[in-house]
Amino acid sequence: MFARSDNTTLVSVVVPDDGIPSFYVTDDKFNLIAPRELATPGGLFAESSDSQINLSWWDVSGDNGYIVERRNDTEGDWEQVGSTTISSTVYADGYVTPQEKYFYRVFAVFGEDKSGPTTEEVAVTFDP
Repeated sequence: MFARSDNTTLVSVVVPDDGIPSFYVTDDKFNLIAPRELATPGGLFAESSDSQINLSWWDVSGDNGYIVERRNDTEGDWEQVGSTTISSTVYADGYVTPQEKYFYRVFAVFGEDKSGPTTEEVAVTFDP
């Protein structure tokens, strides 16, 4: 759905399967216009198995993707393990070892702009 906000911008509304809408401002050629400030994603959730950890979180308005970071202990360095595209709020980390503990956080991004991180989520992989 689109609504014109003036002669050069449009407001786009995306309603994913979870029913929670996200709003994006686009120019007259449908290029995304960066928000003044990116909201921090919330609701980070991790589901573990023996071979991967599935992450999900709430979408924020104005992003053009997300960065997923992981560390292997409470004091370790964060490293980027993945990214997603606009409005994609799931990520499967298949590069895990059984019986290991992992810490995750997610940032919303728009170009070089980055939100604050989600609250950390801990996941422990199963023994196969």
